[in-house]
Amino acid sequence: MDKRFDLLDFLLTQKRTVPTRELQNVLEISRRTVINYVSEINSFEPNTIISTNQGYRCVDSAGARKVLQELQASRAFDSFEKRRSFLLQELLLKSAHPTLDELADRMFISPATLNNELSRLRAALKDQGLYLKTKNNRLYIIGSDRNVRKFIMSLLNQELKQSHFDLHTMQRFFTHAEITKIDRIVKKVLENHSCFLDDFSLLNYVLHLAICIETAFSGGERAFQSKTDVSDEITLLAPVRGIIEEIYLELKKAYPADFPFEQLMDASLLMATRVVSLDIDNLDSGRLEEHIPSSVRDLLLEITLSVHDVYGIDLKRDSFMVRFAFHLKNLLDRISHHIKLPENSFITIKNDYPFLYVIAEFIASIINRKYNTALPEIEVSYIALHLGILMEETHSVCQKINCVLVIYDYYKMGVSIVENIKKMTDILYFSDIVTSYEQIKNPETIDLILTTLPNGSDLGIPEIKIHTLPTHQDYDKILVTAGDLLQKLSNKELLRKLHRLFKEELFFPAADFTTREECIDFLCEKMEEYGYADSGFRDEIYYHEKVSSSAYSNIALPHSLAGDTSSVQTSVIAAAICRRSIPWGENQVDFVFLLSLRGEDRPLFKDLFATLSSFLASEENCVLLKQCTDFENFLSLLANKI
Repeated sequence: MDKRFDLLDFLLTQKRTVPTRELQNVLEISRRTVINYVSEINSFEPNTIISTNQGYRCVDSAGARKVLQELQASRAFDSFEKRRSFLLQELLLKSAHPTLDELADRMFISPATLNNELSRLRAALKDQGLYLKTKNNRLYIIGSDRNVRKFIMSLLNQELKQSHFDLHTMQRFFTHAEITKIDRIVKKVLENHSCFLDDFSLLNYVLHLAICIETAFSGGERAFQSKTDVSDEITLLAPVRGIIEEIYLELKKAYPADFPFEQLMDASLLMATRVVSLDIDNLDSGRLEEHIPSSVRDLLLEITLSVHDVYGIDLKRDSFMVRFAFHLKNLLDRISHHIKLPENSFITIKNDYPFLYVIAEFIASIINRKYNTALPEIEVSYIALHLGILMEETHSVCQKINCVLVIYDYYKMGVSIVENIKKMTDILYFSDIVTSYEQIKNPETIDLILTTLPNGSDLGIPEIKIHTLPTHQDYDKILVTAGDLLQKLSNKELLRKLHRLFKEELFFPAADFTTREECIDFLCEKMEEYGYADSGFRDEIYYHEKVSSSAYSNIALPHSLAGDTSSVQTSVIAAAICRRSIPWGENQVDFVFLLSLRGEDRPLFKDLFATLSSFLASEENCVLLKQCTDFENFLSLLANKI
């Protein structure tokens, strides 16, 4: 953190002469540092800070504001992670080819520092099958389209892992709408009507209602003038109109904003087709023409095709297409009526989700070209929020067992069964409740079927037969089966990560070491040679061994204890299968796995330790691994035994 910014900001807010001692105490720095900081600030703009015998004073001037802006900008690049994120946005997502000098200037770093950062970035990209290339002093990322798209998806998923799109984190993007309050209102009304809405449909619905309320506070009724044929809506929504009316009344009680009932009808179309209570037709992207003007449908199609072509991201999911179509319709309404939304709502989304925001900017550019208008940052942020919900749904569902309940035409009973199971476990994601196997959508995505029907399906999906009034034995069977399925999925994911972390150039069968130090030095040198870690990594490994040995029985897993992963360029594992046992503290070690894990992969250590120690607890596995001399056979052996 740049305390020069804090010093200047403090002086500007005080509007008085501040004693040196006070600055020392507030900023927790020495007197000499205060003097140096003042000198550096004045080197940017002379006489920004005036020095007197009583202390320091700053006059609120254009020069002072300019220095403050420059220092604020430099804060955005005060770590390798921030600089790496910026470089990847520029080179991967924006397809820009800036010069090295331009990049150094924009990141407020020297050309030498930039070269160091590019060396670290090259190592990270190499693992993804991508390469940095410099031509005519301009920088490029080269690689196959498949590898580029795969890497972009991994960046987006990493962004979402760091800060999930859930009700609590979304609140900071809204000024007027209270997400948890809207969520409580919707849940209460659904409960009053004995209805059930799956988690992500509920999240989507609450989000859209929040956007309705937020924009109503600034845009007024004109922002929500609907072009949809209300008679069509009434036909489709008739079975759940009572629910929508009750939600509308409760929201009007909670918020004095002017949002007409027709807007809530638009927002409720997808909810109506996902709520489980009455037998109504599903509204999917194929039926949008009944409710959305052709110009909006054409725009939606162009956006989905372009995003897929450029970034390899598939937006063609009904949960996104239908919701986003209505968002586009209202956005174009705001454009046509010249309605501007306040700029204070989504102030952090651009910084919190930079990769997501760049893709939202790309979508905004399509709208800009088509309608010859530049969308303000707040509208781009709304687009990013919709994308975030889609990505979060995709990511979260992948972590759970995707389940469908097939039950005779007893909807309330189905809802009750689902709610009871959700109270017992959160590893099951119920994507639907249907009355026949034929109604199951996308069966290839379903992991488990719960059914009360006497005959099984021919879909090849694991099934559990339960009673219409499930017994304790039924629920126990569901929990055990779900646990087994989740373990299989977890093992599959762990194997995928092992394949990513183990490298053939870091696999050393029949290794001949005589001491622990000889082994560590050799493996660390190889890490440095291939650009996976720098020289500081070896010091961290030796510090760990000094604190406590990393050996367990006949296996050693040396790794850094430091929270700072600056010495690690890429997460990898170096594996050494020793010809003869090495003395390692009080142990005799036959297998060494040197772990180099970046911050985002450090949580893997627990799983890696459990997997490898369990695997090598078997004498048979130890013998097989000792005989293994081929890298692919080594990975296959781990995979088969897991």
